[in-house]
Amino acid sequence: MIELQTPHVRLIALSKQQLFELIYATEKLEQTLSFPISPSLIHDRLRHAVGMKLNQMKKIENTEQGWITYWLLQTLESPFGAGLVAFNGMPDASGSVEIRYDIDPDLENQEYLSDAFQALSTWALQQPKCELVTATSNVDPSMTDLFQKAGFIRMAQSAVSCLWHKYREMPQIPHQISRHGFESIGTIHTGYEDAAGTPIQPNAALDSIGTIILHPVLMDGLKDLDGFSHIILLYVFDRITQPQLTVKPFMDDQDRGVFATRAPARPNPIGISVVRLLKMDGNLITFSGADMLNNTPLLDIKPYAPPFEPKTVERIGWLEQRAERLQESSDDGRFMGD
Repeated sequence: MIELQTPHVRLIALSKQQLFELIYATEKLEQTLSFPISPSLIHDRLRHAVGMKLNQMKKIENTEQGWITYWLLQTLESPFGAGLVAFNGMPDASGSVEIRYDIDPDLENQEYLSDAFQALSTWALQQPKCELVTATSNVDPSMTDLFQKAGFIRMAQSAVSCLWHKYREMPQIPHQISRHGFESIGTIHTGYEDAAGTPIQPNAALDSIGTIILHPVLMDGLKDLDGFSHIILLYVFDRITQPQLTVKPFMDDQDRGVFATRAPARPNPIGISVVRLLKMDGNLITFSGADMLNNTPLLDIKPYAPPFEPKTVERIGWLEQRAERLQESSDDGRFMGD
């Protein structure tokens, strides 16, 4: 049995037998551990998840069960099983793994959960296979404080959730020549993993926060950028596989020429967004107005300067009768087909 302990909590990696007892013989497990477990943790979703985990644990080495099992969070001041923390599986090919959690809603001391995330993420990042631990939370300020105390960096925020990263070492993102012939200068992280539901323009994503990890060797290029409130991001629609010359835009029901739209399925799939610069910390750049997918390759950053832009425009084409649809429109995945 693997155990992790802090001054406030103990994390117990439950064995296969203990997992079984957790959902089918809770009282027996409580007697073995000598403390009660919150009944709010035992529900149908857990029973289904434990069944899947037990099947997975039959197929792996005992030394790897910490990645698959549930870790029971025991508060030490008053011994009590107050939560369950788990990974979404083994680290993937890039060394990334996600932490998920279920906590007794009556748990008042948030320090317990912060300690648990700190201990479990530290354990994960000490394993050779793991380079990055991620987590998702709601936008409550107490959760922000909790994750920051546990050493996580907020990488993205939408109206309802935050994406958190904790690295073994901050990534040294290499220059990458994409199949389009451009060099990636960094990576954009946002809260959008799938095209469907992603805002289609920054003005419809003002509460959506993203983070850029710029290649460290390019940091000198950021000098004086913090003097601008808004910046222009150029990036690659890297998940578009098939360009289209006529498209049906998200805010219209008629086919239009792709160059008369901002649709992503372009001959050269380059995206552009004008976003608000919130903070710069070394090679980390935080911005609001994130309307792109997570892990998007960044091509360039430019300052946005209104004096350089036209004061007025005379025509906006077919958008004249459609612009009011922006706030109610979002990506529906129509351009992500094979």
